[in-house]
Amino acid sequence: MTIAYNLYGMALACLFQGPLSDRYGRRKMMIIGNGIMVIGALGCFMAQSIEFLYASRFIQGIGASASMVLTTTIIADKFESKDAAKLYGLLASILTILMSLAPIIGSFINELVGWRGNYGIVAAISIASWIFLFFKLPETLQEATTVNARKTIKDYFKIYTTKRFLSAAMIPSLNYAGHLSFITVASFLYMETYHLPIAEYAFHQAFVVASFSEVDPKNRTVC
Repeated sequence: MTIAYNLYGMALACLFQGPLSDRYGRRKMMIIGNGIMVIGALGCFMAQSIEFLYASRFIQGIGASASMVLTTTIIADKFESKDAAKLYGLLASILTILMSLAPIIGSFINELVGWRGNYGIVAAISIASWIFLFFKLPETLQEATTVNARKTIKDYFKIYTTKRFLSAAMIPSLNYAGHLSFITVASFLYMETYHLPIAEYAFHQAFVVASFSEVDPKNRTVC
C-alpha cells in the first residue's frame, strides 16, 4: 500500500504539471514539486503510524510527479528530436540501472538499520537534489502561456478520446503497471514461498529487472 499511495499521488498530480509549467515555467514547478517531495520523504522517515506513512507517501508522489513529467519536457525544450532521443535513452538507461541496484541496496540497508533507513536515505537524496535544482536548473520555457481549467479539460478530453493515442499509450502503461504490481508483491511471495531471507531475495529481484534490460550498442544505452 505504501507503493499504491505513492502512485496515486503521482498519477493525479501528473495531470497538472504540464499545464502549470506552461504557465509558471519549468524551473518553478520543478523546485516546488521537488520541495513537496522532500516534505513527503521526511514524513516517511519520521512516521510513527502506518496512516501517517501512507499520507507521507501520497505527498511524496505528488512531488515526484514534477520530475516524472518535466524531465522529458525540459529535454524537449532544449534539444532537437535526434539529440533529445539520445537523452531519453540515457535517462531510461539510468532508471533501468537504478531499478536493478535498488533492491540490493535497499535490502542491505533494511538489514543494517531497518525500514526507516531506506526512507532516510531517500529523504537525504531528495534534499540534495532540491538544492542542486535550486542553484543549477535554468528556465527552459521560452514563452509562458495562459492556462485555464476549461481549455485544459477540453485538451485532456480530446487526448483520451483519441483511439490512436490510447492504443499507443496503453501498451507501455499496462506493461509498466504489471511490472510495478510484481515488484509490490514479489518480496512477500518470494520470501514466504521459498523462505528466502531479504538479502537473498534482493539478488533474485535484481536479476529479474536485469532480464528485461537490453543494451543498444549503437547509442550505448540500456533499454
